[in-house]
Amino acid sequence: MKYKIKIILGLISILIASSLSLSCVESIVGDTSGSPSITIFSPVSGDSVQIGKNNLVYTAEDYFGGEGIERYEIYLNSDLDTVVTVVDNQNPTLPLMIGEELLNTTISYQVGVFNIAGSSDWSDLYTNIFVRPNTSPPDAPDSLFLEKLSDSEVLLIWNDNSTNEAGFQIWRSIGNNQNYGSQPIATMSANSNAFADAGLALTTTIYFYKVRAVNTYGNSDYTEEVSTGNIVVSGNKPTNLVGEALGKSKVKLTWDDNSNNEVGFEIQISTATSSWSRFAAVSRDTEEYTVTGLTSLTTYSFRIGALTNPTVYSDPVTVTTARIDVEPPSQLVAEYDSTTQVVTLSWQINTVFANQSLIERKIGNSNSFTQIGTVDFSAANNNEYSDTDLTQNSVHTYRVRLATTEDFNTDYTNEVSVSIGKLPPIPPSTMTITELIPGTSFRLSWKDNSSNEERFEIFSKETSGGTYSLYVTVNPNIKTYDVSGLDPSIHYYFKVRAYNESGGESIFSNEVVTPIPAPTNLDGTASSDPLQIVLTWDDNSGTEKGFIIERRFAGGGAYTEVFVSVENVETYTDNSIFRGSSYEYRIKAYDNETESAYSSVLRVTVPSK
Repeated sequence: MKYKIKIILGLISILIASSLSLSCVESIVGDTSGSPSITIFSPVSGDSVQIGKNNLVYTAEDYFGGEGIERYEIYLNSDLDTVVTVVDNQNPTLPLMIGEELLNTTISYQVGVFNIAGSSDWSDLYTNIFVRPNTSPPDAPDSLFLEKLSDSEVLLIWNDNSTNEAGFQIWRSIGNNQNYGSQPIATMSANSNAFADAGLALTTTIYFYKVRAVNTYGNSDYTEEVSTGNIVVSGNKPTNLVGEALGKSKVKLTWDDNSNNEVGFEIQISTATSSWSRFAAVSRDTEEYTVTGLTSLTTYSFRIGALTNPTVYSDPVTVTTARIDVEPPSQLVAEYDSTTQVVTLSWQINTVFANQSLIERKIGNSNSFTQIGTVDFSAANNNEYSDTDLTQNSVHTYRVRLATTEDFNTDYTNEVSVSIGKLPPIPPSTMTITELIPGTSFRLSWKDNSSNEERFEIFSKETSGGTYSLYVTVNPNIKTYDVSGLDPSIHYYFKVRAYNESGGESIFSNEVVTPIPAPTNLDGTASSDPLQIVLTWDDNSGTEKGFIIERRFAGGGAYTEVFVSVENVETYTDNSIFRGSSYEYRIKAYDNETESAYSSVLRVTVPSK
């Protein structure tokens, strides 16, 4: 059979563990079989799925004592459809991707799970699954970016992540982010990714924007909010843009990121008969993208824009697509023999249009692959390669593609990784900060995920623009550290990593920041004539930019923001209330870098008369 990889989610994927994924990748107590296991709960035989993405509900674990799960392979109608690589030892979302061509048919699928040692297990084969239309709300757009065109006009651009939207709604709030109103200021057609808003007074007024996708089945979540009050300043343009045709329908782009303040990057495309248009947007620090859906024997121009203000573009590159597509190799497997210190690679070749297999490798956390060898198609073992030039105490990641008889290189196989020697410790995670003495003393806490660290290293910096340096080292198996004597007027940032001498340091945990002191002594009085609730509180910070007041009906439910004040305010009058109703209030302070904890909750009842 022939296999085609449609989606490869590598180690740099931004997929997170979904609520539909029911467990982390960890050992099964008592299981010494040497193989991982997987159980799928939905969809199963006789169920239905919709066009587009369908997240599998499953559990998967490695055997007791195993190093963890490395990847999943999803086979749709007997073809390899999706490869998902595990990141940070967490079970990822497994998407069953259904194309429009399968509407009103039945499909089958099966999932394989592979651990780092190379062992595997397979789910049951699920059959007779009916494909129905997509009746879900659209996926939310993201990467919303605001560019100032003049003192009276801005341009909004975003990334369209949905395939079933009817359009996009543009929402605007004037003065603060509480005045969006009940209707959008504009609705754009499906597949739109930009909107120009004119007639503004940017020199005197701040505007807030957000965007969502809509269809007849509902609305997506909103994008992240952007504001004219914090427009990103100009950055450095990307350089060394290289384009490479991967056949008749794909072009691989690589570039150098020279900015440290970009929101992301946009990929723009043009032809001899069309001007520049946005093809896609990707997250910041990205330096590679594959453009798909192109036409054979067509010349395209591409450029990469760093999303600063204004957007700064790379020099363009021109690429002509090939006559045909050539199936890439698939099913790459790597096995490490610690006795001989050799990594043996094997893969499947799915075409006769091949001259050579090109083997690439990266070591450790590098984002850059380097070609380390070739295998001629005419060789007796044309789908095998032995890597003997290894680096101890590191992870080696491999991928393979073909040099074709059509004078272009194919797309890549899945990526596989092997551990050579002793690895660095697993990084700590879930770092938190808890205030002990307002503004001056805090407790740092983290999750210890490793069993071989020799110490933890806590790094700190002052303010978001500062430079991290080593703050203190902590003994192994310790999960907390108290810092004191801090300046309440300064924000301190902390992160932690694990270390051992033979494996080196892990990557850092998440970053935490000291919050500003929370307001206290929240109090309030209610009256029915006039109909109002007057709140008062103590301002414990001298650096806040204002306070956020939140309210809900007493007894539960979600809080909503009712007002955002300026600095040094200690009172608020709420007039949007009802007689005889009870409300619960809480307040937090904010500044340019962080927010405080909430005050205590205050319950106030409005007299009925």
